Amino acid sequence: MDNPEIDGLAKLRIANIVMIITAIFALWQLGYFFAELGLGTTNVRGLIGTTNGIIVGSSAIGQAATLMMARGFGELRSLDPRFKIGRTGSIVAFVSFLISSIFLNPLFMGLSYLLIFIGYILLGIGYYRIGKAYSSDVLKVGAILLILIPVIGLILNVIGLHSIIGRVKRAAEARPPWNQ
Repeated sequence: MDNPEIDGLAKLRIANIVMIITAIFALWQLGYFFAELGLGTTNVRGLIGTTNGIIVGSSAIGQAATLMMARGFGELRSLDPRFKIGRTGSIVAFVSFLISSIFLNPLFMGLSYLLIFIGYILLGIGYYRIGKAYSSDVLKVGAILLILIPVIGLILNVIGLHSIIGRVKRAAEARPPWNQ
């Protein structure tokens, strides 16, 4: 049984998990960067290389996650056209990650930060609308925190989406076969 509703929600849940992994990767790399800096075991070239590694590595993982979000919101858009804003936000975030992985200079990084902020606002609205449509306060709070404290927002999004997927699956199983 192919269910675009469950498929779309599942893609969003996986994309949020991948974004959490991206944040953990970036924090790990940042910790490594400061450890090298504190120990004095590196030179300027090494610091620049580490910084570029953080940016490019996180951006590559972020690109994959935002494409998955775009697909998830795209599938849900057929159920409610108001979810399209989440797809738009994921595309804006994708462009931001793409810019930050290609152009490693301050001007483009500033543009990238501005775009990611705009993308996260649009994503937050998209997730909030899903939370509202499925009566999930956890997802609504996660959507707001996605804009303010992204890692916490992502974690709450995963929890909220997991709960919604479970409810949708149970409802689909309870329907008689002739209504499916």
